[in-house]
Amino acid sequence: MINDLQISSEQQMLPTNAQLLRPTTDRSQEFTVSNDEVSSTTPNMTMYAIQKSSTSINLGTTTKHVCAICGDRASGKHYGVYSCEGCKGFFKRTVRKDLIYLCRENRNCIIDKRQRNRCQYCRYRKCQSMGMKREAVQEERQSSRTDIAKVLTTGGQRHITTSQMEAESTSTYGGLEIQLERIAAAEEASEALFSNIKVLSSFFYFFFFLIQLIVEWKNKFHLIIFDHVLILLLINYLISINCLIIL
Repeated sequence: MINDLQISSEQQMLPTNAQLLRPTTDRSQEFTVSNDEVSSTTPNMTMYAIQKSSTSINLGTTTKHVCAICGDRASGKHYGVYSCEGCKGFFKRTVRKDLIYLCRENRNCIIDKRQRNRCQYCRYRKCQSMGMKREAVQEERQSSRTDIAKVLTTGGQRHITTSQMEAESTSTYGGLEIQLERIAAAEEASEALFSNIKVLSSFFYFFFFLIQLIVEWKNKFHLIIFDHVLILLLINYLISINCLIIL
């Protein structure tokens, strides 16, 4: 009887097959729940990746460009090349007015931020070599003419729309652009005048030096002539004395 009780108690203590399988499923469920809880509490990795990509895009857009012609700070991409307002206005004036330049040196002048206005020939040549397109200037001029024609054909009627507001903002930007071009042109004219003043000052210095050399040479020439005159007079005097002695 005692043996039967021990066997029955041991059977009760041993787990059945269903009891062996149940804890594993419960643990897996608990594990999945815990994973859900962790995933709900942790930040979304997808949003983090999007924010990171947007940050990288913003960093890429804020990169500063340099003018390909003179090395100054570029204001944008003009006529196919990143350039400053000065080189942009210079190229536009050259194309629209069909200007022709000459180089005073060997057509290999240095074009940088400080010396970009010394040689217009080399500057225009560098604009072309860096990729500025004459066709872009002509297309811009034609587009501006068509815009003016459209404004004239409307008969002065104005409707406040989004497109017209954008056009007004564009015209405001165009006026600012024209002012910047005028400032750049005045800067070029002042630098050209300053270079001409330097040339004139160096010329006057050389002229003064030449006059000084002439004056010194004149003084020396006078001394040489006077010595020769004394020698000739002495020779004539000796000849006259000899003649008198002979007589």
